[in-house]
Amino acid sequence: MDLLILDESFNELGTIEEFSSLQWTRRYYDFGDFELDCNTNYFNLIEQGTYLFRKGYELAFIDEMKYTRNSNNKYSLSIKGNFITSMLNDRVIIGEKKFTGTHEEIARQILNENFINPIDVKRKVNNLSLKASRSLGESTSLEVKNDVIGDTLNDFLAEKELSQIINYNYLTNSLEYEVWKGLDRTEEQSLNAHAVFSDNFETIADAEYSKDLTDYKNFVYVIGKDDKTITVDKVNGRRREMIVTSSDSVDADLKNKGNQELDKNKIVEVIDCTVISTENLLYKRDYDLGDLCTVKVHSIERMANMRITEIREVYEDGEVTILPKFGDDYITISKFIEREVKK
Repeated sequence: MDLLILDESFNELGTIEEFSSLQWTRRYYDFGDFELDCNTNYFNLIEQGTYLFRKGYELAFIDEMKYTRNSNNKYSLSIKGNFITSMLNDRVIIGEKKFTGTHEEIARQILNENFINPIDVKRKVNNLSLKASRSLGESTSLEVKNDVIGDTLNDFLAEKELSQIINYNYLTNSLEYEVWKGLDRTEEQSLNAHAVFSDNFETIADAEYSKDLTDYKNFVYVIGKDDKTITVDKVNGRRREMIVTSSDSVDADLKNKGNQELDKNKIVEVIDCTVISTENLLYKRDYDLGDLCTVKVHSIERMANMRITEIREVYEDGEVTILPKFGDDYITISKFIEREVKK
């Protein structure tokens, strides 16, 4: 495994060839990160670096560095960082603004106005471009007001199970932004090879299932301009209401707003497990981050088609463990604060 240290201009400074532990966590609806424990001989190299690049994977910022010597004269060096896509949180949308188009078109418009061709040229990221559009998502609108771009787009794209990424091209030292969606590998489709994770097939171990209705809502009152109000009803069983406000007055726009809020307040189901690699189910060949897969936990008679929203790769003592997460337990910062205030 090649772990390259790059400077601010993407010049290669050196390679970390030996390490005791590496955790590489890739996320679909949020930014990934890494944590590396390595020999203290790499201290000067890492201190000069801006990025850590793992060939065939993501480029990451070096955000934290910690050198330790304990009372027994044992030395350790650890570094942490977030993947390059987290740079989207380096910009904010100033003031109040409304965007229209498909989910992908809106994301591209925001990137263009704030990173690629901004009015203030000091905000421009010179080596960043947009990948060709694939018109992902559906026609909708997005209202923002003094919002951080990265987190806002993560939540917005998640409405249609979409993700965003900034890819790094090592040969050209360039960055490319794209909106993307994982493959459908469930048993119900025939376009892609199936990826079935099952305790009966001995492809998963240490399974943990959770279900959370804490923030679930199924009925929303949308209050628009001049107090115009519409409702969106998705009640099935117990009625759980909420109210949202909008500056719009058009029924279609108000309905879009209501659906967006209900998508943010859905039932959360998650399965965490350890994958047992077999010749018929290999990581990055037969399944990858973002793929929609069939998961079967026979011990609780649970079967579901769930998206891989996180993959944590753990490298320790010469062994590799792949820990995928199926489903989504990601909550926004604002929702987390709301929960804490209620406690």
